[in-house]
Amino acid sequence: MNPIIASVNDFIGAEIQKTVDFFKNTTPGENIETLVIAGGSARIPHLREALAERFGIPVEPLNPFNRVQIGKGISQEMVEEIGASVSIAVGLARPPPGGQSMIKINLLAGTQQTKARAPKTPRFEGVGTLGQNVLMTGVVILALLFIGWRWYSLESESRRLRTEIVKAQAEKQRQDDHTRHQHVLAERADPLEPGGSSGRAPSSAASRPEG
Repeated sequence: MNPIIASVNDFIGAEIQKTVDFFKNTTPGENIETLVIAGGSARIPHLREALAERFGIPVEPLNPFNRVQIGKGISQEMVEEIGASVSIAVGLARPPPGGQSMIKINLLAGTQQTKARAPKTPRFEGVGTLGQNVLMTGVVILALLFIGWRWYSLESESRRLRTEIVKAQAEKQRQDDHTRHQHVLAERADPLEPGGSSGRAPSSAASRPEG
């Protein structure tokens, strides 16, 4: 598994762990049997496996189309692929309970002949046309600033993780080189022998008697 993806999965698991701990502390006796994930992050590789291993319960992606009648021309594979990402849109499009008529959702924009409708400009009470333009421009600028800040945060975190990975690899390589160097020195060292470094017995000189 990619170390960066693994670190992201660990971060998401740690954030969910806070919610789970709060739930257990505030509702004693209740257990969480299944964890349902939604949004674009639900498609992160190995996220389901990481969460299932962390919490020990089944982890399933949210399928907002369980009670929605799927029209012709839309494959089941497409529904499963985009289901977790469009849960909010499907929830807003579904009518409230009470027997009202079903709202049609077109997931194949541009492939069917639809009757063109003139876009309606949102109106705000007590605000003129210039004020509406300024307000909409401010909303767009704030949205762009938020997107830019979010992208910068993710990019900074990615750079930090890459730097830590490079440092860890360099430290491991240094330790491996040091271990090999110690082994080479141990093999080249002469073993210590008993009886002295030369291994020869001391010689004795014979004395000659005088005539």
